[in-house]
Amino acid sequence: MFRRRACITLALVASVFVAGTLPAHAEDRLVKKKSFSENGRRGSASWYQDKDGDEVTNYFKITADDKDGSGGKCTETWVDYSTKPHRHYNPGVVVNCAGGDRTLSRFHVNDYYGIRGFGLIVCEVPNTSGRITRNSSNCSGNLGSMYLHSGKRYSQFAVKATRYPNGILFYEF
Repeated sequence: MFRRRACITLALVASVFVAGTLPAHAEDRLVKKKSFSENGRRGSASWYQDKDGDEVTNYFKITADDKDGSGGKCTETWVDYSTKPHRHYNPGVVVNCAGGDRTLSRFHVNDYYGIRGFGLIVCEVPNTSGRITRNSSNCSGNLGSMYLHSGKRYSQFAVKATRYPNGILFYEF
């Protein structure tokens, strides 16, 4: 019994010593957070940045709240990076038609140093199968920050861009 306790104690002391000598890694830091509501639907996005030496990683934690659940209207939460100097990134959108709060972490990951901010738009849309109307009557947020096409399906957002040449980065619940 004494030998077992001594081994466990020695292992714990050794693990503390080894953990204390490991190199420190950069932690992700929250840079900016935004939230908007439209007709009781809420969308939010948090921009995180991880810097480790000469490398940088940017990404979003994005939430879409669909208050009425399956069979009702859907909540679109759009994000788009602002860069300086200008470098075009296609927007990302999370669509929640399933109800409740749905969150994606590490969404729209990139390694560009020139990101200076982001736009956020939250829309209430009837469904995702047909034409989708997006305007100031059913969307709120930074409407001028994005190339937001009313009437277009997600598959029709195919434009040439630096990071996502085939259109928007899309995720649906």
